[in-house]
Amino acid sequence: MERNLRCATRTEPEEKATGPDGGQCMTEITLNSSLLAACAYDPDKQLLRIRFRNGGLYVYQQVPMAIIRALLQATSHGQYFNTAIRGKFPFRRLS
Repeated sequence: MERNLRCATRTEPEEKATGPDGGQCMTEITLNSSLLAACAYDPDKQLLRIRFRNGGLYVYQQVPMAIIRALLQATSHGQYFNTAIRGKFPFRRLS
């Protein structure tokens, strides 16, 4: 599986970020969305970290790679998040 996902709608350079458990670094991808600022994914642990435009930072668990690919390819990242991720996977707020 891919370690670092690339996104055609990325507007800023990728940044390395600490994983939600303080371990492995995940590559953060900036999103062109009014709701979502950026995301990062750990394929080994199936963890998706989402940074919202309002400053909230959440980690979603048990998220399959297919969901991440679809999120990154979606015409509207926020709409896809609301339809396919929000309320569908266990999550916790990091900040």
